[in-house]
Amino acid sequence: MNLESTITWHLFLRELESVNHRFELMEVRDNWLLLYSQTTDQKYELRENHALYLTCQNKGGYMPL
Repeated sequence: MNLESTITWHLFLRELESVNHRFELMEVRDNWLLLYSQTTDQKYELRENHALYLTCQNKGGYMPL
């Protein structure tokens, strides 16, 4: 892992843990994570398919990260 990707990873984690989202890790699977946002009171799946993206379990849609 080079310095740029390390910095990007840390910025990504800071965003997930920020007061804007306040995600908690609920479950880990082989190819996705289940996160809970204390801010929106919703569950999200963090998946990877050539890019990381979040999907809301209840309302659909996705957000590329």
